[in-house]
This record gives sequence, structure tokens and C-alpha cells, in this order.
Amino acid sequence: MTYVVTVTMAPPEGTPDLDALQREGVLFLLRKGFDSLEAIEGPDGTEVDLMDDLIAVHPGGALLKLFVDAPALEFAEEAAREVVTELLDTSEPLADWQITRCAVELNSELLQESLDAADGPDAPPADPAERARRHAAADAGEASPGDTPAPTEAEAMRTRLRELAPLLTSFPLTAFGCAGEETGREVTGETARTASGEPVGAAGTVAVEPVEAAGTANGEAPRTVVGKEAAEIAAGALIYAIDLLVDELFTDLAALEEDGPTVARSNATFMILDDLPPHLADEYTVLFTRRLTVTAITLTSRLTRPPFGPPTCVAERLLLGSLLTQAEVTADLYGLLTDEVAQALENFAASLNTAASHPTHEAPESWFTPFTDECRVHPYAANEEPEETLHELPD
Repeated sequence: MTYVVTVTMAPPEGTPDLDALQREGVLFLLRKGFDSLEAIEGPDGTEVDLMDDLIAVHPGGALLKLFVDAPALEFAEEAAREVVTELLDTSEPLADWQITRCAVELNSELLQESLDAADGPDAPPADPAERARRHAAADAGEASPGDTPAPTEAEAMRTRLRELAPLLTSFPLTAFGCAGEETGREVTGETARTASGEPVGAAGTVAVEPVEAAGTANGEAPRTVVGKEAAEIAAGALIYAIDLLVDELFTDLAALEEDGPTVARSNATFMILDDLPPHLADEYTVLFTRRLTVTAITLTSRLTRPPFGPPTCVAERLLLGSLLTQAEVTADLYGLLTDEVAQALENFAASLNTAASHPTHEAPESWFTPFTDECRVHPYAANEEPEETLHELPD
């Protein structure tokens, strides 16, 4: 049985974000370590095969997807943890890194069997937003599908999202419609009010002052001003949603590699790919999904590395839309999606100019073409070579 084991790791707490050169170094060390593996021994000497692996390094650490052939889920997970632990221990620059997550994901056949067999109240929903809610709950290891989070869980998530907000370093809270002393922005015009119509000025929010809605300086439509807490929850939800987006893309890629060659010809269930224009599903290949995943990693890393420019291509614009949906679902899952938080996310979306329809008349391969000569797309994503020639070597 082939299992997909997700492993996340991070440097010691308090370590500054990895810069581009450091990320390349970590990627090299991890790649070198996995390439040197000859075999994995599971618990009690059980034979476990590492079929394939995917490695992504971001400013806060690394994400691995290990495709493990093992007789049982527990064996796959334990073997993956042991091999990654050994890899870290034997690589001096990574010796202090810690594994923060090691979880097994079911392969596409088991997912499809579950869908085919499910006919009760626990059946996986067809609605993508609801699937995302359940995925977020499972990832957090907290609220079960359909459950209302306990007040303590909701408050813990509120605190966590507000703590994550400063990681969105490419944007000040003004991007979410917050105006006040903490943003350094002078405000004039109408009285600030929340999305529900109440004057802003409660504890933890900006004082009631005349304000000009954020975004009017560049000719954008005026945006409703929100309080600091709502803006921080929205910003933190975006950071939280990055893990969900990238994780779901890796999961989609693994399912398509196992049960492809395209989404249209696959019986697997996809989390991101199923939300793309369905009439183009026969063009969503493994190569396309890899390019989309690389684009997502590049895009989301820019959110924490200023300055952040506008979307560089159609794929980035679509991914930003997916990220905003994930952020909204996360806040809603924990009862934090108030009118004011929803308005903050809407303000942020307006500032990014993501309000564009699906490119239903464009071939997916063109989604990675830069909008302008100044736009930069990751070289791998920009590669338009046919899939079957990607790994050919010269004679």
C-alpha cells in the first residue's frame, strides 16, 4: 500500500526567516540526503520502500511529501519520521531543526473508495468550500466536521491568527482597511465604522476619527474601514491558509501522478484542481500541476518578503483567489468570520486586484505567461517544453 506522508520541519524557535541563499542550501542538503538513501527499515525490521519524494523550502522551514510503500499506515509514518530524524541528525547545519508534523495521507484509491461507499451524514461534501473547511479542521486536529468549535478553541484560534498576522510582512494593516496610529497613516473624511455599522473605537481597535477609506489614493473604490483586530485576524488567516493551499496542491499532485494522466481521465478526488474550470480538465496534467505548485510556493513566499508586486500571470491570480477562499473558510470554521473580518478580506482582495473571472477561453499552458515584460515567473513554471521531454538528457 502506498501512503503519502507529509513531513514539516522548522529551525529552532527564534531563528530569523531563511533568505534565498539559505533556502537553496537547505534544499541541497535535503536532496542530497534523500538521494543517498538505499532503503528504509520500518518497525521490527519491516521492509518499507520510499517510492518518491517532493521537497519544498520556504522562509520558515521545509515541507516534504514522502511516497512510502508499507504494509500499514503506522509503519509508513514511523519509518518516515525515523528517516527524516536521521537525516537531520547526520547533517550538521540541520542538526537543531525539529519535525513539527509527520502525518499519513490516504492514497487516491482509498479516497475514491470512501467517496463511493459514503451515503450517510458523514459523506464527503461536493461543495469545495465545505471540503476545505473539513480539511482545515483535520489539519488543525481540532473541530470535527459539522461541529461548532468550543469557545476555548475559537479564542485560541483568534489568538493564533493575531500572532501570525505580523508574518505577512509585505502588507501593512492598511491593506485590510485598518487605519490608525499603528499604521502611520493620517486619516481624514468620514467617521470610521465597522462593517456592521458601529463606530470604531472599542478596546483593541482604532479610535473614532475622520477617515478616508483606504485605497482611494490610487483611484481605487473606497473601502470600508475596519478595526485592528479584524485586520489582524484576516492577515493571520492568510498566513494560516498558505499551509493549506500548498499542502492540498501537493496532495493533488500525488493523486494525479498515481491515477492520471489528466484530471479528466482520473477517478481521484482533487481539492484544488477540481475547482479550476472543468471544461479544461483534460489539460490539467502532472506537469501542469507541478508548475502550479511551484507558482504557489513562489507566490506565497512573496507575501512574507516585501515588496509584493501584483500577480504576474493568470496562475498567480487564480492561486490568490484560492488563498483568499482558504483564509475565509479558516476564519469561518472557528466562528471568527464576522462581517468586519469578511470586509477586511474583501478590502485586501481589492488591493490586489484579483477580481478577475476564470480564464475560460485560455489554454492552461498560457496561464504561466507573464502579463508584462517586467513580470517574473519562476523558471520551472515558465517552462513550456512537452512533458515527455522534460527529463531527457543530451547524448
